Amino acid sequence: MTYDWLVDLLDVLESSSGVTESPWIEVKSRRDGPNVAEAVGSLANADGGIVLVGVLDASDAKGARAADRIVGVPAREYENLTMSLRSSLEDGVPEIVPIAIPNESGSIVLVLRVDAEAFAHPVVVSGKVKIRVGSSSINADRLTVERLVDRDRQPSPVAYQGHVIPINAESMPFWDHTYQPHATFRVVGSLRLPHEVLQHAWFPSPTVRAAVQSLGGAVLPDRQWLMGALAHRASQSPRPWTLEFRRAQDFRMNIQPHAGSKWPLGAAGAGAYIAMNGQILTSVLAVWLAPQEEAGPLALNDIHDVLLSLLVTCRDLLLALAETMTPTAPTRWGGWTGWIQPRDNSELIDTVVDLSRWERAAPTGGSAQLLPETSLLDVDGASFCALVHEWLLLLLATNGVLGHEDDIEALHTPDWLS
Repeated sequence: MTYDWLVDLLDVLESSSGVTESPWIEVKSRRDGPNVAEAVGSLANADGGIVLVGVLDASDAKGARAADRIVGVPAREYENLTMSLRSSLEDGVPEIVPIAIPNESGSIVLVLRVDAEAFAHPVVVSGKVKIRVGSSSINADRLTVERLVDRDRQPSPVAYQGHVIPINAESMPFWDHTYQPHATFRVVGSLRLPHEVLQHAWFPSPTVRAAVQSLGGAVLPDRQWLMGALAHRASQSPRPWTLEFRRAQDFRMNIQPHAGSKWPLGAAGAGAYIAMNGQILTSVLAVWLAPQEEAGPLALNDIHDVLLSLLVTCRDLLLALAETMTPTAPTRWGGWTGWIQPRDNSELIDTVVDLSRWERAAPTGGSAQLLPETSLLDVDGASFCALVHEWLLLLLATNGVLGHEDDIEALHTPDWLS
């Protein structure tokens, strides 16, 4: 979160509703008694959201630009607010992100991300149970309090344990069953969305359109995806992504090169599968290589760039989809995993990854290589780069490669990675 992000958020809210506050956002110019704790409690008793401390509501500063409504609070307020919330909230303190105000030494805005599922219900602050209704926080009546109690008694529709997808991502058929690609790369990522998404029984059309737009502007396939050390463009732009099927809670999309043209490294196609299972939004991304007789194993830096671009594209796709379903509401990342698969999962991994440059403790490698599920605190480029390095270290170690550590560390971070 940055200052520019904050200004954009305030501009979007005011342009859409004329006010800064919404069902998921509440602003406070400063902490005044229990007002911030009550705002956190009201959002936690609803579907969660964001509290901004150090911002004037548009209705209190009519005509002021978004930047002018950012009044800030002293930097020491970060610690003071944390202590205040700890004494007011039994279930702990929500995530608090300080944002520095440019050219205002010692002045910050505090962004509180409230995950409703992290609290026991009802959340009581100063002897009151408040709940967010529209852009206001109101006192809950007896029936609402009873419903909040029942909310925690009922089992969650989906227990959040990594990925929850309706079919096996490793064997998902992105192509006709008669087709046998030389190799396939897959990456899986997931987001846990707020409780409110359970109100949606299907993917709305804006979500599907967001997937098309996100994938069309991604780092793959004709710009960086599978470029690796080849550093050249495909002779033609690819066909647009096409919707292969769409059901209530999942859909799949594919893309292929134009007839007669080739993608770098012999890539023959790519696919994306998106599924919603309860609160878990999952995406599986895959790219497969043409079954050409002359197709040989790929260099380590090419494998590195393939996996990085898949991870970045998966992240951007999930964020774009979540924005259409729960705008401004907090989300929680799941783990990341993937597979490197030789043809039919039966050939050796040596046919996909060039291991000839290293000494081998074992004469042959394995077949399909699982890249273990890993959770990340951040989903930025540096975190993804570190994850791919871990995956490649495991790949080489499990295939008996010796003395590979320096080669992994020497892999550079692509300029496009963000």
